[in-house]
Amino acid sequence: VRTWCRGLKIEVPRWSGKWTVSMDEYAPGVVGAKSKNLAGLRGKLPPHIKLPASVTLPFGCFEQVLELPENREIKETLRALVGQLQAKPKASLLASMTSMMS
Repeated sequence: VRTWCRGLKIEVPRWSGKWTVSMDEYAPGVVGAKSKNLAGLRGKLPPHIKLPASVTLPFGCFEQVLELPENREIKETLRALVGQLQAKPKASLLASMTSMMS
């Protein structure tokens, strides 16, 4: 469980050990709500609406990739950038984000 701003607690799912999961494997704690909702539509849509085939990267894949030795430098860069963001006052952070979008 990670605690964020204002005491918001989010349970961080564990990596399933798989790099991809098919729609049959979509389950809470493995994939997010969007993927689960897509799988839930299977068999419920009218015949003229086709549900596309789907595969998802489960929770934890990104973190596992960052742990690979060849990604050490990228991981350190990301850690430094996150640290910079966390150190900025909210108003400054909002201004930075706004300037990136314009």
